[in-house]
Amino acid sequence: MLAIGNAHSLRPRVPMALRVMSGHAWVTLDDGPNGERDVAAGDVFLNAGQTLWVAAGQHAVIEPLGRDAVQYRFSASAVVRHADSALKARSTQGEACCA
Repeated sequence: MLAIGNAHSLRPRVPMALRVMSGHAWVTLDDGPNGERDVAAGDVFLNAGQTLWVAAGQHAVIEPLGRDAVQYRFSASAVVRHADSALKARSTQGEACCA
C-alpha cells in the first residue's frame, strides 16, 4: 500500500507489469534504457484494474493520485518467469561447451 504523499521508484531488470489493485495512480516513465525517445514516456494515470508494462531498464515512479492510497502489484509476466526458469534449468544440466 502506497500512502498519500509517498512515491516508489521502480527500475526492473526484465519487462514487468505494474497493475493497480485499488485506488488511482500517477506513473511517470522515463525514455527507457537506451535513452531513445519512447512514445510511452511521460505521465500515465491508472485506475484500479489497469496494467502498464514497464520495459527492462526503464525507470518508473508511482504515486497515489487523489485522496486515497494506492495498492499495486509489480511482477514479471508468466512468459518472462517461465523463460527465466527454463534458462536456469538448462544452465545446470548437460555438458559444458567451449567455443
